[in-house]
Amino acid sequence: MNYELIKLTPRLHAIAELIPRGKSIADIGTDHAYIPAYLALSGISAKIIAADILPGPLKSAEATVAKYNRGNAVSVRQSDGLQAFSAGEVDVFIIAGMGGVLISEILAKSPKAAKRAELLILQPMTAQDKLRKFLYDSGYKITAETLAKEGSKIYNILCCVAGEETACPAEYFHIGARLIERRPPDGLRPPLFEEYIAKLTAKFERKLKGLQSGKTARDGEIAEAARVLEILRSL
Repeated sequence: MNYELIKLTPRLHAIAELIPRGKSIADIGTDHAYIPAYLALSGISAKIIAADILPGPLKSAEATVAKYNRGNAVSVRQSDGLQAFSAGEVDVFIIAGMGGVLISEILAKSPKAAKRAELLILQPMTAQDKLRKFLYDSGYKITAETLAKEGSKIYNILCCVAGEETACPAEYFHIGARLIERRPPDGLRPPLFEEYIAKLTAKFERKLKGLQSGKTARDGEIAEAARVLEILRSL
């Protein structure tokens, strides 16, 4: 069976590209289990767990596994976040397609399993700043961050491990410090970087204007938004 028969969306494909070969994988909130099936068919992993909390997505995941005849590589498990996983059971957790606050709550509920993993791949749909702050405050280090685009929307994908992060001003939680860094050997930033910064700049211009014209905005909120905008305009 040719794994190319599974056509991942650009967002899911960008996530799959980050997964190292030969590791055990758990896809949390798997829905249709497209990433687990892709990883199995491509030979990236021989042990993948497609996990979800709800019976409906689990049935969809089971159907995908059955369709591609990879039950020997992919198993399906009901789990509330990481709670059905023991510490050290899998090497890589994928938590994608949900809000940054929910991802933070999932990690907070199961710190032993999360911190024993070799890699966390996190893809928040919203509240990226809150997720980055949670990781910073909770003993995780963001080792890399990349971008994916579907339609007009650009998505952030974070690679994390347990460990102490270097000091990070609050303004960078909104931007992504790893995205700003130039990468060896060519010294370039990730694809979509310029478009991402342009969109974020426009967002903070609107936010600052709204704060300045509002009656309830605090001085600290205005100052932080202005500082974020200053950094964005300098990039």
